[in-house]
Amino acid sequence: MNNFRSYERAVDIGSCLSILKEIFLQRSIVYKLECFNKAFDVYKCRLTDLKSKKQFIGGGCGADQKGKVSAIAEAFQHYITFTSTEDNPDTIYYSSINEMFYKHAIPENKLPSQLINKNTNRIYPWLCYESLAEGDNFFYPLCLTEVRTEYLSLEYPINDLLWRSHDTGQAIGFSKEEALLHGINEWIERDAYGIFLIKHFLKSPPDEIRIIKKESLPKHLFEKISSLETLYKENIVIIDITSDIGVPTFLVKFQCQVRIQQATGIATSLSKTEALERALDEAIQSHALYNNNTLQFYKAAISHLSSTPLLLDAFICDISSKSSAFNEISFDFIDDYSNLINLEAQIDFLRKKLKIKNVNIYYRVYYNNGLYAIGTIIPRLEEFFLVKNGKYVFPNNRGMCFLKGLDND
Repeated sequence: MNNFRSYERAVDIGSCLSILKEIFLQRSIVYKLECFNKAFDVYKCRLTDLKSKKQFIGGGCGADQKGKVSAIAEAFQHYITFTSTEDNPDTIYYSSINEMFYKHAIPENKLPSQLINKNTNRIYPWLCYESLAEGDNFFYPLCLTEVRTEYLSLEYPINDLLWRSHDTGQAIGFSKEEALLHGINEWIERDAYGIFLIKHFLKSPPDEIRIIKKESLPKHLFEKISSLETLYKENIVIIDITSDIGVPTFLVKFQCQVRIQQATGIATSLSKTEALERALDEAIQSHALYNNNTLQFYKAAISHLSSTPLLLDAFICDISSKSSAFNEISFDFIDDYSNLINLEAQIDFLRKKLKIKNVNIYYRVYYNNGLYAIGTIIPRLEEFFLVKNGKYVFPNNRGMCFLKGLDND
């Protein structure tokens, strides 16, 4: 096994797998791996908790065991964040929106408008998050962070908000810093994608689309893309969607598949090479794991969004229709912060970047025995990315500034 260690990882791949297997033995967990693409190492993991009989699924892509370990780790992440809440009901606070505002002075602009506009006396389950730097606590509705909430035993029903639920910012790591870093990066990544959709599918006229020249890429990535394009008769497009936060973020899209939504990968990292490599792997994984269930989801999403053409366009994200806005740039022009090799330094750098935008990071530790499972919440970042999941959403205050061409500082 090649014990490759990522820029954002605390330990190497071999150690990751060993730690996971030890935890699985302790918790009566079994898993099964299925390979969907041998050429590019795409795997799906089906993890089963033998006690509860519940199953959790994860996907991964990457050579030298990376794809296998990523799939196993993702399935375990879904499992541990769910079971830790289920096994620790004393960590759930039941309160109305009004009571939370009164007791904890939660600013309304830190919560989704869909919640604020609901019955403010309705009782909801909440989780407590700790500020990364400010020293205060922040309460956030459980039903907006745990997509499997309907399987939990809760005192009050919360089905009216489940449509708005997503697990952005949930991550595992083999140190606290590693898990935090991945959770923060995921928020920045999805914020950037949401802003990209706003600027190019809602705004008129759309902003320019920054296309990365493939010949300007590092040799190993250029060769990997060339192999993919030859194998699948494809034209892979790489787009720089780095937001005003300034952390390298890339969107990789296949262009020639006969599908409603082309295979897509999105990733963020302070290392621009790491970000692009991960976005490419995600696109490959998206292509390989496409099946009839995916098709049925796409059809349902189109039906759901059919009355709002702009949201439907954003969901499909067909950039070929925006070719007049293309502007080719060199990969060399993208900022890079890979000199920050220490995980603590990377987190501090991201915290300062977000602070400039008046945005704070909150987190809670779900699990810390052998590895860390952490959930992060970054209020005020854009959540329009949810349209990619077929959700009927509109830009928040941050997104509206981009739509109107206003300064977002």
